[in-house]
Amino acid sequence: MSAPSAVPPVQGPSIAHSPAEAESAQHQQFSGLAWTGLILGIVGVVGSPVIFINNLTAIAAGVGAILSLIALFGGKKLIATIGLVLTIAAIVFTVMAQQAAVKEINKTFDEITNSLNSIQP
Repeated sequence: MSAPSAVPPVQGPSIAHSPAEAESAQHQQFSGLAWTGLILGIVGVVGSPVIFINNLTAIAAGVGAILSLIALFGGKKLIATIGLVLTIAAIVFTVMAQQAAVKEINKTFDEITNSLNSIQP
């Protein structure tokens, strides 16, 4: 005869058994989205003045804005709102930095063109 098995029973994912547990699990999901949106907003604002890197941080800020917007329906509304404001500000700062960079590049090229035109007979 065989000896009894010492293997413990396999447990599946935990299932919320009460409405309070289900609400708590949903609250944690929205909380994670709110914090992620806030962090991406901070990264976007910090990276927005750096040319070339600001393109990546603008994309991150766009993702953060979407996550913060979704998180507004959850529990951490203040963090989600701050994240949404920061991500929008990061996108605006990036556009402003890009415009300033393009203006300076155009100005430099115009100066080079004018100096080359003045050299030629």
